[in-house]
Amino acid sequence: MSGAFAEGRIQSRDDGGMVTSLLEELINVIAPTHCAGCRKWDTPLCDECASLAEQSPIASIIDDAKSPMRSVALGTYGGSLRNLILAAKHDTTRDLRDWLWRAGHSLGQGWLDHRAIVDVPTGNKPLHLIPAPSRWTRAWRGMLITPTIAAGAAQAIHDAGIPVVVVPALHQKWGSSQAGLSGDQRRRSRNRTITALIEVEEANCVLVDDVVTTGATMLACRDALETAGGRCFVGLSLAIVQNERSLK
Repeated sequence: MSGAFAEGRIQSRDDGGMVTSLLEELINVIAPTHCAGCRKWDTPLCDECASLAEQSPIASIIDDAKSPMRSVALGTYGGSLRNLILAAKHDTTRDLRDWLWRAGHSLGQGWLDHRAIVDVPTGNKPLHLIPAPSRWTRAWRGMLITPTIAAGAAQAIHDAGIPVVVVPALHQKWGSSQAGLSGDQRRRSRNRTITALIEVEEANCVLVDDVVTTGATMLACRDALETAGGRCFVGLSLAIVQNERSLK
């Protein structure tokens, strides 16, 4: 009897799998699935776009009159990488957390590989990975992506034997979005947009963001951390926007 019962359960599972498969096919007919990166049909994320999370990061410099800031990014902001970032930020129907974590892991490894030019003194205290803050609307929708990127980067750095912690130390002021502002406007307003929630006395910090456009947000985060007592040497991001004023 137990055998019959077991066979019945197996059959039930097969039926359930068949129903699930049919439902997925029906949904795909009504609302076809396409890759978040390249828009290829019938897959939420194709192998080629998934592999963008593992590409070798590049090092660059965020230009600033006071003090240039080192930067490590997966690549330039365009094509499939741009589409993936936008989907992670705005498309509530997609779950790209695994891709973001793996991209963060690559960024952490990229910082380790580029330490000769983007070094951060670690000293006796854990390295602080600081996610760039997001607007409250994104938090309300559950679309916070920088903490996931930071977690992946922290794992890579931890695996290399360097003490590291992820610290959500920054806050973006209400109504301070820089969307739609020019590069000059972003730079002029940067000290009014980001504040530190806690003191980070003498902590060595690495910033984590999704996209560096003009560098204004990264520099505002650095200013806030330095006001809170920290030292910020480099920023990690998924992508950079290449333009002659911000990145060289």
